[in-house]
Amino acid sequence: MIDRSGEEAKAEYEHVMGKKVGRTFYALTAEVHLLHVKWGDYMALYDKRSRVELLNHVAPAYFARLQDVYIHDTFLHISRLTDEPKSGSRTRLPISGLVGMIEAHDLRRKLRPLVADMNRKVRALRSWRDRRIAHHEHDLALGQATEPLPPTTRAMTQSAIEAIAAVLHAVCQHYQGSDLRFRFESRPGTHALALLYCMDDGLKAAKQRDDRIAAGDYRAEDLEPVDL
Repeated sequence: MIDRSGEEAKAEYEHVMGKKVGRTFYALTAEVHLLHVKWGDYMALYDKRSRVELLNHVAPAYFARLQDVYIHDTFLHISRLTDEPKSGSRTRLPISGLVGMIEAHDLRRKLRPLVADMNRKVRALRSWRDRRIAHHEHDLALGQATEPLPPTTRAMTQSAIEAIAAVLHAVCQHYQGSDLRFRFESRPGTHALALLYCMDDGLKAAKQRDDRIAAGDYRAEDLEPVDL
């Protein structure tokens, strides 16, 4: 993301893209940025064996449920961004709505294969949203579905997110001649990694406390449970 305030970015987008396109583009970039942050946190927690072992040591059932929450929320977020722009009388804010506003024919031609690639990559994730997450298909719930849910992987999910970002990047390149980059990483001291380091420190401190108690060289606070 470009290092500037939200209002400055919004004003610049409206200036170079026109008010309607610029405002929509700004709102979508905020959504896609949030999607990258959430997926980066998920990957920070669950994509490394040593970290998964730490989570399982602290609260395995809780972090297993949290993993499902992350995945379902990501699939919902991706599906919202790739929905049709109209649902009955309501107007949505998907990528296709932005593309439909663009009048520049050369940009529309450039976006066509990017949108097709995006739609192909999100298809399996949207099936989960439609049949299991946002709605629960009757036959699927009862184990009687003749069409099983498609398999998904972390690589597929990340590829779908990158395909979404590629559409917005192409729009930014056309109007501003600059790159629009989103980041997945979760850094120490921020987001999910802060939790991991805090848990690791807590386990080390707990072991030191247990060692003091076992050696009979404990402190008064070692025997008093903390009221959090």
